[in-house]
Amino acid sequence: MKRTKVLTFILLTLVLLAIASAGSLYYRTTPHYLLRHEYAADVTLDNGNVVRFIRHYEHTPEGLVFYDELDVYRIVDLCSDDLVIPEKVGGYPVTAFGKHTPVAFFADTNSLQVKKLTLPDTMKNVGAGNFSNLEYLDIGNSTAYGLCQLDAYNLKDVKVSPDNARYKLENGCLVYKENGDLVFDYTVE
Repeated sequence: MKRTKVLTFILLTLVLLAIASAGSLYYRTTPHYLLRHEYAADVTLDNGNVVRFIRHYEHTPEGLVFYDELDVYRIVDLCSDDLVIPEKVGGYPVTAFGKHTPVAFFADTNSLQVKKLTLPDTMKNVGAGNFSNLEYLDIGNSTAYGLCQLDAYNLKDVKVSPDNARYKLENGCLVYKENGDLVFDYTVE
């Protein structure tokens, strides 16, 4: 009887260790872990699109310094022409789009397939990118600098929140609220 209890205890301990090891291995593949320890993660969004996010970084004399904000690094796989960038990934706010690697978006054919782009309200900076087939842009409350660098030649519609602190729609154009300067004129055929 005592021997059975000992064997049962050993067996249960081994099962629990196996479960814990599997959980640990799974956790190491989550965006939270990858962004914290590897500084980059490929994330599958709700509609199946796969986007690589990286943590913001800065070169300093002491080496790289990483911040708790994310940049959309590149589009890895596009299953839908509708790209909706989430506000947070792995617990970090998404605050930039192509800021650290705008060249990647010029070389990336996936960006050419995007027809609808929705930016989160957390977005502060947009780097250059070739989105020449983009038809619809939803910036909501995003105050992202650099929207005009998206190279959106076929833009037909822009949505912006009336509460947006930086942008507004005026006469079919997206303009800066502060001075009325043009960002996008999507009425031109």
